[in-house]
Amino acid sequence: MDKSKFIYLAGIVDGEGHITIARHKTDKYWKADGTVALRKKPNIMYQNVLGVRNTDLRLMDWLKASFGGNYYGGKASKAHWKDTWCWHSTSNEKTKLILLGILPYLILKREQAKIVLANIELGTPNPEKREELFLKVKTLNKRGKIVTTNTFESSTEDKIESELIGNNESGPAVTQVTQ
Repeated sequence: MDKSKFIYLAGIVDGEGHITIARHKTDKYWKADGTVALRKKPNIMYQNVLGVRNTDLRLMDWLKASFGGNYYGGKASKAHWKDTWCWHSTSNEKTKLILLGILPYLILKREQAKIVLANIELGTPNPEKREELFLKVKTLNKRGKIVTTNTFESSTEDKIESELIGNNESGPAVTQVTQ
């Protein structure tokens, strides 16, 4: 994929996007016979979310064409507001590739991207670690006072850098860089 698309998307995600982990509790499940039953203890699921909300449908079409995923939206709730659309990456594999591609260019949401990538990498069920990552990203995304995170000037932290290989048409490769 063209490196410039990742750079542009990073700016859009920093300004109009969201990178988070959603937590869902469900007490229902589907039985083999197709009926729904209730669990004795609710099951907690964690979903990695990368999305962009905007009022320009052209941006949604570009995101879908360039990175896949889907968008939805509709009429604004007030007459003087514009219609709003929301694009989401739809799979962990796609989200991982996109986050690795935009990570070097993110400024505001870099830490959230690293946390979601860590959650994707967990693979096997690990409810304690997933809850810890969920709470970290929730704290970073909390409205109100600004939370200080790593920036380009950070020198004591390990940084994950992404580098596009080949003719810039291939996917991103990840290397670990320590400073």
